Amino acid sequence: MNLRQRDLLCILLKNEKATQIQEAAEELKCSEKTVRNDLKEIEKELQEENIQVSILRKPGVGISLEASKSGRLKLMQFLPGNYDKTQDEYIVEIAFELLTSTKPVPFQHLSETYYISRNIVKHVLEQIKSWLKNYHLELISKPGMGNVINGTEENKRNALVNLSELTPSAHLQKNAILDLFPASEVTAIRKWLVDLDEEFTMFFSDDGVESLLIHALVMLKRIRQQSIIDMKHSMEREKQQTKEHQMAERLFEKMEAVFGVRFPEEEFTYFVWHIIGAKKYQASSEMFLADEHLMSFTNALVQEMSQRTELHFEQDDALIEGLNIHMHSVINRMEHNMPISNPLLYDIKQKYPYLFYLLTSIADDLYQTFLLNLSDDEIAYLVLHFQASMERILAENRYYVVIVCHMGIGMSNLLQAKLERMYADMTILGCTSKKELSSFLQEQHVDFIISTLPLKIENPPHVIISAMMEERDKQKLQQFFTKFKSFQKKEQTDTDTKQIIDSDFIFLNVDLEHRYEVTEYLAKQIIEKGMAEQSYLHSTLVREKSTPTLIGAGMAMPHGNPELVNQTCIAIAQMKKPIMWGDEMVSLVFLLAVREEDRQMTKGFMHKIASFSKHPLQYRALTGAQTEEEFLSLFLK
Repeated sequence: MNLRQRDLLCILLKNEKATQIQEAAEELKCSEKTVRNDLKEIEKELQEENIQVSILRKPGVGISLEASKSGRLKLMQFLPGNYDKTQDEYIVEIAFELLTSTKPVPFQHLSETYYISRNIVKHVLEQIKSWLKNYHLELISKPGMGNVINGTEENKRNALVNLSELTPSAHLQKNAILDLFPASEVTAIRKWLVDLDEEFTMFFSDDGVESLLIHALVMLKRIRQQSIIDMKHSMEREKQQTKEHQMAERLFEKMEAVFGVRFPEEEFTYFVWHIIGAKKYQASSEMFLADEHLMSFTNALVQEMSQRTELHFEQDDALIEGLNIHMHSVINRMEHNMPISNPLLYDIKQKYPYLFYLLTSIADDLYQTFLLNLSDDEIAYLVLHFQASMERILAENRYYVVIVCHMGIGMSNLLQAKLERMYADMTILGCTSKKELSSFLQEQHVDFIISTLPLKIENPPHVIISAMMEERDKQKLQQFFTKFKSFQKKEQTDTDTKQIIDSDFIFLNVDLEHRYEVTEYLAKQIIEKGMAEQSYLHSTLVREKSTPTLIGAGMAMPHGNPELVNQTCIAIAQMKKPIMWGDEMVSLVFLLAVREEDRQMTKGFMHKIASFSKHPLQYRALTGAQTEEEFLSLFLK
């Protein structure tokens, strides 16, 4: 039943009186003949669904439904799941049909089934065709026959399980895929997976269970269609003793008994690999984490991040354990060609551009040694691990303070005890008199001073409170402390940013149409001024062609090999008009040419970039800046 026929059925259902065929045709914008033909199809489907509803035709009166209360209720229950589909829903369904069809799918079939014009069908197919390229699949239209997808069964299944990324509204919603399968199968397989996860202590994350569920549903459907996965090396079940093999064996037994299918050995191997590659929230006692390749990569990654950020990631045991668990799944996914989609990729790139850029650069450098080609989706997951670690580390950072008190040692000690109780991240170095302060500052690093009397000193900053530490003093100190931390962060940010951004490398009203042209244009500018080697141009284009360097909020951040940079700088292009960069329009492009030893300097710049998503007015002002000096001033504001 297509959407027009469902519309017709709804018209009859909501009208208590008979409806003239001419009225129905006008409402549906079709001919009366079409309505009559649709009525026949509706009757046929109602009979197949065993819905006890009849269509009455009375000459001169019109058409109406005749149904008992139970029949009408069953009809209403039948319609919601099949009616009123959104554009994104039918795009996903069309892609699903193309990927699972055993024969070419005609244009006319898609037009009638989804009640859309041939032009819309063509537009949808172009969208699907472009998306399928990510999975090395090709959509071909065969004249007189229909549309068919060419590619391996493995690539088709990878596309099927990631259908939710095809449209924006379906993104993040696994239900967009699960709704395409019978509810009874979804419920049964999910329960089996959850039970087996607990029985074999696999510690799958919620997302890991959902991923295995979708793989199992796709596998079941494809086996029924006799589309078997082609594995080069299958494994004999009885010779395997790992928990992953035992779990797959138990699941297959349940599925074969209930659904009446037989799983070939190739499918067993394929699903075991997915169990091994599924995301977990903690390590099981039997998880094999002592893999030399895995441990070496994790250690190298942590060491590089520690060196480039000057944070002691190597001392964070929680980070290292989390990375080992995560990379265990990553390596298995890569080994068995099981790409993963990160639904938070866009948000992570936008919120944590510095970490994303840094990890991308490190992953590129480590590729030569470990041959692990991490996708942006995988790197985004690593960002979350390091961001959590960074927050743990920064929470331990302390501010060093000296108390200047004129009320004697007793009052000084009491004030110190009160302050230490109030501020866990404040280290009181001691109490001193106004007279001894100068010599104290020469011997100790002090971030700021808490004094009970006025001081003629500007650096380090100080705040004056009473020795009794009353409520108003607490409020005053809190305001000072908050302002100090904010000022300190901004001061460092501005200092670093001014060192790497110059008005000579700001280019306004750039009139180019493709991201490759913009990347090439900016790279040539810094090369001509001797800031990078000639081959830096090639390295930036290679990086950009591998994955668009979009960071969201209308910005992109291409970059090349840091070994080819002579002097750190950032070249900026303000576009004359927004251009498509990946799957988003971009107006500001920042080409990063950063030497290895200067990585730390980009933190302030990255903080500025991340703030634009929260302050769209500042971003808009940058896109409208008329001079290079105005742009720089607005950027540092």
